Amino acid sequence: MKILVIGGYHEDNEPLKKECIKFTKILGKEIIAQGHTLLNACMTEFDAIIAESASLLLKEGEINSKIVSYIAKGITPSHNIGKIKDSELENWELGTPSLKIPEPISNADAIITVCGSEGVQRAANWARIAKKPILPIKKFKGSSELIYFEEKNNFHQTCNNNITLEDFEDLSQSIINDKELASTVVNLAERVKISKNTFVIMPFTDDEELENTFDSFKIVCSRFNPEYDCIRMDEVTDIRRIIPEMLNHIKKCAFVIVDLTLERPNVYYELGYADALNKPIIATAKKGTVIHFDAKDIPIIFWESQRVLREELKVRIQQIAVKQGRPINNV
Repeated sequence: MKILVIGGYHEDNEPLKKECIKFTKILGKEIIAQGHTLLNACMTEFDAIIAESASLLLKEGEINSKIVSYIAKGITPSHNIGKIKDSELENWELGTPSLKIPEPISNADAIITVCGSEGVQRAANWARIAKKPILPIKKFKGSSELIYFEEKNNFHQTCNNNITLEDFEDLSQSIINDKELASTVVNLAERVKISKNTFVIMPFTDDEELENTFDSFKIVCSRFNPEYDCIRMDEVTDIRRIIPEMLNHIKKCAFVIVDLTLERPNVYYELGYADALNKPIIATAKKGTVIHFDAKDIPIIFWESQRVLREELKVRIQQIAVKQGRPINNV
């Protein structure tokens, strides 16, 4: 995924500036270490420091694909690291007639802010207009602290659908080492873009074979790192209205696993809803199951044993994870 980092330093507070520079270097390396692309504005000292730090983990041939910077017209680049692209815009102010979103914002999957002043606040406002998730680090004060409280107070109206408010509040930690904080914010960037949840569509039944099948789904999903949480509606508690809750889970999940073995109408209904949302779908069924005509074009894993089901399921999930840009380790 593409992570834009916007920030700046306290020029009138040398100790805090040194702390922030130290963290900036660690954050740049962490983004690359977790397999992401660093987006950069190529305009300030902050931009140069984070790009240089990120480049230290890359081989020469990888730098242009992993560090991408943009420069507004008439501005001298603050560094020459990675691929540097010219912006179509004369400037990135909010008062331009066209209100065209600057390229670093429009191309980012998530925006991290660190300290900074007016420029960082402007970037946050652009991100809100573009409906991009913002992850402000509170520890180093500046505009990012103000942005943190604004995002927290409006959390349920923002686009951070895949994390909880409690997760978001991890960005406010001050008594935490820089490496752990950098890892936390990059992990949150992954999660706001790509859900960690898998929604399972299958009949609720006492059939032992189908319960073993659900166990196989959970086992395979748990083996990914980071793991997927396998959710089935009968395991979700405190549901007042099951249909809206079910549709909401389908809407927010990373992908759907559906088992068609018992040919239940509600299973086909939920499958149709997931398909209409263009959700990645992994379909399974016990060998010999009759598949209805409107689902015959979906690739189906026909299982006879749980071992074979798990092996094929792992391959399908890996394919989805790669397409979604989700870093997967030690599967």
